[in-house]
Amino acid sequence: MTANKTSADIVDLDGVSPEPQRSGEIEPSAFVSVGAYLEAVRVAADLNIDAVVARTHIRPQFISAIEEMSLDRLPAQPFAIGFVRSYAEVLGLDADSIVGRFKQEAGYGDRRPDSEVEESAKETASAAAVPEPAPARSDLSLLSVIALLAFMIWCASWLAKPTDITVPGGLNELPQTVGGSAAPSGTQGAARASGQSAITQRPSGAQPVPAAPILVDARPLESVDPVYPMRCIAGAQPIETVDVAFTVRIDGRVVSERVEQASNSCFRRAAINAIRQWRFQPMSVDGAPRAAFDQKVVFTFARPA
Repeated sequence: MTANKTSADIVDLDGVSPEPQRSGEIEPSAFVSVGAYLEAVRVAADLNIDAVVARTHIRPQFISAIEEMSLDRLPAQPFAIGFVRSYAEVLGLDADSIVGRFKQEAGYGDRRPDSEVEESAKETASAAAVPEPAPARSDLSLLSVIALLAFMIWCASWLAKPTDITVPGGLNELPQTVGGSAAPSGTQGAARASGQSAITQRPSGAQPVPAAPILVDARPLESVDPVYPMRCIAGAQPIETVDVAFTVRIDGRVVSERVEQASNSCFRRAAINAIRQWRFQPMSVDGAPRAAFDQKVVFTFARPA
C-alpha cells in the first residue's frame, strides 16, 4: 500500500541516499533572500510559475522578479508589496513576516505596527497630562487657625502705622527717606524696593532644547545620459523633456522608477532606461543610511543636428 503524502517532496539528486524535504520544513534563514525562499517553497509544493499566476492573477514576469529579487523589473512599491503578500498567502506562509523581510531587503523602510503607535501615543499623552491638584485638607488644626489669625492681626496693625516721608526742600533729585532708610533710585532701585532681583535668571526646571537630527540628502555618484531614440525624431520638437520620479535604496540603487510627465510619450522608455543605471550616495539621518522616496530628475532630449 502506498501512503498518501500531504505535501510535495524535494529530493537531493546529488546524494547517495536522497532524503525528501517537505515544504513546511524549509527554514527561511537558510536562504540569502526572501525571493529565493519563496521559490524553494513553490518548488517543494510542486507548483510551477503558471500555477501561481492562475491563483494570484499576477503576471509571470513579476513572479520571476520577486524570486530573483530583481526590483527594477517590479512595479511601484505598493504594487510590489501587494504581489509579495499574495504570493506568500498562496503558498500558505506567514504573509506579514514575508512582507517585512521583503521590505527590509528592498530598502522600502519599516513602519511601526499600529499597536506600537497607539501605545506610544498613550504614553505621550499620559506623560503630557497635567496632574490634578491634591485636594486641600479641610481639617486644619486649631493651632494653625490661631497662628493665621495672629499673623493677620499683626499685618493690619503694621499697615495702620503712619509712614514718615522726609524730602529736603529743593532736593527732589536726592533719594527719598522712607521709614528712616534711603530708597534706591532708577531701575535697580525700583527692583530692590519691590523685592525683585535686577538679574534675569533662567527659570528653574527648564529643559534644554534637543538638537535637530542631521539629515543628508541622497546625491548621485554615477549618472548616465539618456540615448536619443531615433525612432522618435520624426514627430519630435527641438527639445523634449521627461520628468522621472524614483526611490533610492539604502545601497544606492534606483527602484520604483516611473514617468510623472513627458512632453512626448515616445521618449519615456529612454528616460526610464537611463535612470535605472544611476547610482547614488544614499540619504542618511545622523549617519545611518535611509531609503529616499520621491526623488525626481528631468531628462532633456535635444534633437540631433
